[in-house]
Amino acid sequence: MSDNRGVRLLGALTLAGALLGIAACSDPSSPASDPSQFSSTSAGAEPSVTSTANATPGSTPSPSDSLPPPATTPVPQPTPGSANSTVPTKPVETERAKPLDKTADAGRDVSVRLESVRKIEAKAKLPGEVAGPALAVSVKVDNDSAKSLDLSSVVVNLTDASDAPGTVMSAAPAKRLPASVKAGGSASGVYVFTVPSKQQKTVTVTVSITPGKSVLKFEGKPFAK
Repeated sequence: MSDNRGVRLLGALTLAGALLGIAACSDPSSPASDPSQFSSTSAGAEPSVTSTANATPGSTPSPSDSLPPPATTPVPQPTPGSANSTVPTKPVETERAKPLDKTADAGRDVSVRLESVRKIEAKAKLPGEVAGPALAVSVKVDNDSAKSLDLSSVVVNLTDASDAPGTVMSAAPAKRLPASVKAGGSASGVYVFTVPSKQQKTVTVTVSITPGKSVLKFEGKPFAK
């Protein structure tokens, strides 16, 4: 009899424990049944993303909303150049030839004359120069205008009786015109060209005062004063 009583007592205790466990699981105050006890950052949880698709009027616009609309006007492509293309240039006129001892009008109250075209023996000064028979051309510019005249770009050339160009020499008496001449003043320079003695009978001298303007021309026999 005592064994049966012990079995019944053990069964009653087991049943009571089970009932207490069921009551604890169904109790709202139990920590195991409170969802707030679980961390939002537990493994497997994803961060929340705030959507701007349903932004209300007056909210801050995105950078793309403030950009101007794209241009719609077509822009023509530049015309490419060509290595074979040429740029038209305005030819420089040469005035009608005057005798070597006459005065030529350069315009704007400026005149040019050759004071002398005399025979000399030129000396070599710079590398490449060769001494020999030459002509020294003395050029004078009279500026009767009301302002200073720029002479920095003056070019003087000479061709001999065979129409061959003389070679410019730098040794004395060669002396270029000054850079300018004042209003109402005059300036002189000497330009030396080597010319074979046989080709000195007649020569042609050209004088250009301003680039792009008319070129003055003188022809005749050399002379000295």
